[in-house]
Amino acid sequence: MNFEHVSVMLMPTVDMLGVREGGVYVDGTLGGGGHSAEILRRLNGTGHLYGIDRDNDALAAATERLGAAGNFTAVKGNFHDVKALLAERGVEKIDGMMIDLGVSSHQLDTAERGFSYHADAPLDMRMDQDQPLTAREIVNTWSAAEITRILRDYSEEKWAARIAQIICEHRAQKPLETTGDLVACVDAAIPKKVRMQDNGHSARRTFQALRIAVNDELDPLKKALEDMTGDRRPLTAWAIVSAPENWRMRRHYSAAAWAREQYTDRWNDCPYFRDMVERGEIPAAYIGRRTVMIHAPIKGTVLLTEGYHFTVDDEEGRQYL
Repeated sequence: MNFEHVSVMLMPTVDMLGVREGGVYVDGTLGGGGHSAEILRRLNGTGHLYGIDRDNDALAAATERLGAAGNFTAVKGNFHDVKALLAERGVEKIDGMMIDLGVSSHQLDTAERGFSYHADAPLDMRMDQDQPLTAREIVNTWSAAEITRILRDYSEEKWAARIAQIICEHRAQKPLETTGDLVACVDAAIPKKVRMQDNGHSARRTFQALRIAVNDELDPLKKALEDMTGDRRPLTAWAIVSAPENWRMRRHYSAAAWAREQYTDRWNDCPYFRDMVERGEIPAAYIGRRTVMIHAPIKGTVLLTEGYHFTVDDEEGRQYL
């Protein structure tokens, strides 16, 4: 299967995960297997890697790419069920886990999946094609208040209430069936002058919010973070790769979790990515668009972004990068 997806920040993520031979690791968002391939390379035929994904296309593509490795297992599921999924396979402890949040290039480029506002396609947006909830159901059956809430909470859309109103007016005449119908509602809700000044497509925030709602992306991340930062944390290292819009979900959760850990925040310039740009390994345009958050009991917590890194002191006040 042709599952095209470029793993942005591939090497920094795997570097920070600290893969060592003989270890047991989890790629919680397997996708096309880009990160997993590098993890397997570093395992060098030892240990084991479990790749979890709920997208059937991703599982098929990754299995085709990595299935020959004797130390790789593809698992259908959601990363927030990692403990149960591993327990079913007799695994009680792992050495590290990574999660790459958001939508893949393959999902965006496959028009019929309904993730993209650039092509007119059925309003679907499901990462797990077996689940019942779709974007079509949300826009045609949820109340204006519910639609407004998800647009505000998941994308900080300033025109959330107006967009929800237009959606409800449209469906009163005719159900929204396609991504084109949704884009038309957004265009009708946001004044043309504002749309012309927008940095990007005016519907991108609406599509992002619906995608997060359809796939319940917020609660699984909360659960995973709770499992990883709780007293019974089974991990020695973990990494999260996120676009800024998904990082908002971490901010919603972080107050309680990070307060419990009693960590201190600091922002500093990070030469790591400047060097990568100079070497031509990543485009300068990526600076600030992706984030890696690392957690290791020994090293405290490190949040690494393309342009800045975020260090967290340990109990003795030592900082780590």
